[in-house]
Amino acid sequence: MTHLLVFTLLLILFPASFACAQDARPDYLKAYERGGFPTIDDPVQFSDPHAFPPQLKGLAVDKDAKVEFRALGGADIEKRMVAATSLAFSDPRVKAVAGQRNAALGGGTIDPGKGALKANEGNIAVDFYNYDQNRAYRAILLDDRVVSVQPWPKGHQPKETRAEVQAAADIVAKNPAHARAVAGLTARGLRAPSERGDRLLYLLFYKGKERPALYEATVNMSKGRVVRAKPLRH
Repeated sequence: MTHLLVFTLLLILFPASFACAQDARPDYLKAYERGGFPTIDDPVQFSDPHAFPPQLKGLAVDKDAKVEFRALGGADIEKRMVAATSLAFSDPRVKAVAGQRNAALGGGTIDPGKGALKANEGNIAVDFYNYDQNRAYRAILLDDRVVSVQPWPKGHQPKETRAEVQAAADIVAKNPAHARAVAGLTARGLRAPSERGDRLLYLLFYKGKERPALYEATVNMSKGRVVRAKPLRH
């Protein structure tokens, strides 16, 4: 009872202080609440649960508003990577370590870091894998020429690419034991845990865009053969 009386007296004597304390929020939160948007204490409601994009209940939509989408340069980077990969594999140093059975496995532009020369901003890395050695390498290109070729640490497995997944699917499709089962199916895949240092890909085969998958396979890319494969029962 005593605490309640003290609090009441403080509220009477210092009303402005309590008002400020209660509203000591950032301006953007006040504007957010004034705009009619729900706060953390309010339930979020939508005008139509099935509409897309979703619209918050009670908020008007500006139908004249134009949405502008900008590409972030992904297509340009992809073109540069295609050209850089071709240049890398024509370099004698890359040929010497890539071996007869190999695959380009991505890469990208390199951040030169602070204090680097502006010319170095054009550096591109091309990663590739020697299946016979089970070793990944990286070639660095500057101004359309290879300036260095370095091995990744032993055991490093780069991320799979669409081209490598397709190569694995072709291995399955050419295997007489599985060719008929995967004929006309589309493969999707990802890198699987390595076995005895060999590079493996795990594939799922679909009929067009239909789900679920109809067939699965694990392919040893280092040996160029199917490890295991079977139809999926649903």
